[in-house]
Amino acid sequence: MKAQLSTFHIGRSLGVLLMFGGIAFGAASPSASAQSETSPLIKVESREVVLPIRVIQEKKSTGAVEGPNGEAQLGWVLHSKEVTGLSAKSVHVFEDGVEAKIQHFSVEQADGWAVHDNVGSHLDYSCTPRGIWVAPDVANKATTLDSKFHTYLVTYVPLPSPTGSCHRISIKVDRRHSKVFAPGQYCNTKDPLSDPLKDTELGDRLIGNVNSNQVGELPLSVKTSSFAGLSGAARVNLSAEIPANLLERHWDGVHLVTSIAVLGLVFDSNGKLVSRFSDTACAPAEEGYSGPLPLPAFAQKEFGQVMVPSGYRTQVDLGPGDYRLELLLTDGEKFGRASTSFTVDDFSRAALSLSGIALCKRYHKPAPDERGPTRAPQYLPLMFDGQEFTPTGDTRFKKGEQLLPYLEIYGTELRAADAPKLFLEMKVFDERTGELKIGTGARPVDSPMRPDYPAIPVVWEMEVADRLPNS
Repeated sequence: MKAQLSTFHIGRSLGVLLMFGGIAFGAASPSASAQSETSPLIKVESREVVLPIRVIQEKKSTGAVEGPNGEAQLGWVLHSKEVTGLSAKSVHVFEDGVEAKIQHFSVEQADGWAVHDNVGSHLDYSCTPRGIWVAPDVANKATTLDSKFHTYLVTYVPLPSPTGSCHRISIKVDRRHSKVFAPGQYCNTKDPLSDPLKDTELGDRLIGNVNSNQVGELPLSVKTSSFAGLSGAARVNLSAEIPANLLERHWDGVHLVTSIAVLGLVFDSNGKLVSRFSDTACAPAEEGYSGPLPLPAFAQKEFGQVMVPSGYRTQVDLGPGDYRLELLLTDGEKFGRASTSFTVDDFSRAALSLSGIALCKRYHKPAPDERGPTRAPQYLPLMFDGQEFTPTGDTRFKKGEQLLPYLEIYGTELRAADAPKLFLEMKVFDERTGELKIGTGARPVDSPMRPDYPAIPVVWEMEVADRLPNS
């Protein structure tokens, strides 16, 4: 049986055909590319402010350091390490200069974690419940990404204030020579934690770029794919590729300072804004350094590579319909912009249906402690055979590179004791000529249902014979 399938661009097009009981179902996923200050903000929910805090102890001393020509000379040496063992009594939070009473205090894992996948090793870090920033792969194999650092979560009830007002936060700890890394303000708003730029000057500035004809100075690409959600609405994955080498940054001693932020606006087919999200890149504080000041050039380059993001991904809940996404990026000075249109199907109505297609290049086996209260706890990863697959925002594939389409199959019949046998076929066509470039043939679907919700995930490796340029 043959069926006409909608397609999406990867330079060519990929169609997926699911055969069951003599009926064919098609699935496709759209993509897009375009040209394309800030300390993290904390939003208030349930009248509580939750502050993630990291504390470093720093001491300077004189000692022998290496000069510009390799010679030994006397200079400043900085020694830094994590401050552990703090309690609620040794941390003081001030809102607009007035000390607040701490309600809850806990110690959690740091918001950054190392990922060792099939391509390389890099750092992921999270600043909002669903957002994940992705750093470039480390070039120096001696560089370590694994961290034993921790984050203190401090909660307090703020003073009454007008809706929309923002307030300064300062933190002091009872430990000498300590440096505190924490948000510098919070805003009294009912907006979710996944939108820290709402009602801020930077957020309004980025929205202004949507209404202008400016293309943007930072090249930016974004890819979407939709899946059934856990609570009725669909879960739309968004993955963006970011030009890390073009983003502004500077150094405060041995601490990297950036002003990188993203804003996503989702419009329905009538042009009405129906959802939005935002995030600021809270690059983890340098975890420990003992060496000369100022920081040597090679160290600046290496640490910058580890922490300046080259990608971003998040998820948005949406009902069935046609949508347009406007994604904006800024480094505090320049901005980038990408736009894409996509369709969300109603996965709950069909007896058998396919999700969207997430194009992936990378996968890894998650560590047991990879998620937690400070590590995007609301982001639902794409899991297959014990591996997490990472959707890519760059749809360009080179010869010999792995093309890993991830999709899910839904249907009430799948949960029955006598569930039918399923067969799936994937094909890549040249959209310009209609020529078949990659074909898997009809294969049986042998993967089991996901343990966290009723869906059968499928991932088949498809080797790219020729370069598939982004169209």
